[in-house]
Amino acid sequence: SHLPAGYTKLAYLRSTGTQYIDTGIKPAYDLEIDMTASFEGNVDSSWDCILHAGPGDLGVGSWALRLFGNNSTIQVCYSNYSSTSLNPTVSITPGQVYSIQTGNNYITIDGTTTAGSSNPLNWTPNTSYSMYLFAGRMNGSLWRRVRATIYDLSIWSGGTLVRHFIPALNPSNEPGLYDEVSGGFFTNIGSGTFQYEIGE
Repeated sequence: SHLPAGYTKLAYLRSTGTQYIDTGIKPAYDLEIDMTASFEGNVDSSWDCILHAGPGDLGVGSWALRLFGNNSTIQVCYSNYSSTSLNPTVSITPGQVYSIQTGNNYITIDGTTTAGSSNPLNWTPNTSYSMYLFAGRMNGSLWRRVRATIYDLSIWSGGTLVRHFIPALNPSNEPGLYDEVSGGFFTNIGSGTFQYEIGE
């Protein structure tokens, strides 16, 4: 990773549950995620959103990477009000760092892949809003936050890398995620301050 002059590389960026970021990327049928992360806990309900944008309460056309069940599972959800078996779910340990990849109706954690019962899934997104990270975005509004830590995060859409987020401090020492693709720096749009540690 290469940061511009004046930026400081961080080992991670951690939300305490009130900080979140607008990724600027909308859900897509062929959305792919590659992240190194840990999940410390739900904030607003028994399941909350790591990444999400969509209409209604997971209305048809919502996409979400969700933290479930007292922090014990994560799921890639392509909402169509159909069987939850369509959406792959895997068990996790809160606070443990994982390497995670997701694509159309599969999730891979530390090299082990779990696919949904219909793979690939015929699904169409239904939102004009981009996804929040560390929270959900229902009809454009903040929804269902998580406590989580991001070490590295890449997003592909249509097979094209559209974000490669690197935790960093900007020249004003504000913590956030520097995107190598756009050259943008994405900061907290919630309250409080991200936790972080300087280092590789």
